[in-house]
Amino acid sequence: MYGPSSLAGNTTKSSQLDYCPGGEIFTYLRRAKRFDEKTALFYAAEMVLILEFLHDVKGVAYRDMKPENILLDAEGHLKLVDFGFAKKLGTSGRIPSLAWLGVAWLTKR
Repeated sequence: MYGPSSLAGNTTKSSQLDYCPGGEIFTYLRRAKRFDEKTALFYAAEMVLILEFLHDVKGVAYRDMKPENILLDAEGHLKLVDFGFAKKLGTSGRIPSLAWLGVAWLTKR
C-alpha cells in the first residue's frame, strides 16, 4: 500500500489493515436481528480479548465501539477498526473523564 506515510517529508500517519472479506458485523446483525447465544458468546469473548490486549498490552483505550467498527476476517474472527477516538492511557492506566473532573472540581470549592 502506498499511502501518505510513504511520501518524503509528510507527517501524516497511515496504517494497513488485513483483508477482511467478511465485512462489518453490523451487516450480519441487521440481517439476523439478533445473534443466537453461541454466536453472541463467541463474539463477546473475542471482543473481551481484543479490548484486554489494547488496554493492558498496548495502553490504548478504544472509545468508538459500535458494530460498524467491527469487521470479520476470512476465518470469522473479529477485527476492530477506526481508532480515531482512541486514547493513549497514562501511567496510571486511567483516562480522566469529564464526570470525574467535574466531581474533583466541585470538591475543591
